[in-house]
Amino acid sequence: MNEKTMGAIPVSALERLEQSAVKLSLITFCLRHEELKAAPDAAEIHSIKSDLSRALREVITNAAACALTGGATEKASPPAGAEPKRIQRKEIPKGTAYGVLRLRCPKCGDVFGRFLREPSASVTCRCGGEIQLDNLTRYEFTCPCCDFEARGRTNLEDPEITVPCKCGNPVTMKWDRNKRIYHE
Repeated sequence: MNEKTMGAIPVSALERLEQSAVKLSLITFCLRHEELKAAPDAAEIHSIKSDLSRALREVITNAAACALTGGATEKASPPAGAEPKRIQRKEIPKGTAYGVLRLRCPKCGDVFGRFLREPSASVTCRCGGEIQLDNLTRYEFTCPCCDFEARGRTNLEDPEITVPCKCGNPVTMKWDRNKRIYHE
């Protein structure tokens, strides 16, 4: 390992996390006490938040890896002659869907989210309306607040759709007819 570590966590990740936290807390302090002559640039605040969340994710990932491996951070090599594991993808029957879905009920018009663990051909709304999952369109976005990357499928056909991120921030996406997908 070329990088210094503190336990299993690289020191550079901890330093970046600390620097970003200090910058953000300084801006917050100045805003609370109205000591800034001009409002901070929104892009700068977003950049600091992104750095902070990226460094925090790296620290959490490394700490979790350390906890799982009992402190060993390097990957164990497979035994000699062992074949690497292959991920088996299950076949999805045509006309079905699973995962994150954003749907509009044709009966009541209600728009709601649903997560399906297993492929299904239809979903039932609270009103009792049946929603067929055979003609769904993809959507994907990166939340501007928390940098969470999300993707899913929808039956909405509007030029713009709004989907709430897991952090609660509503993200509006536009239809791209060339790519046949909703995105930012």
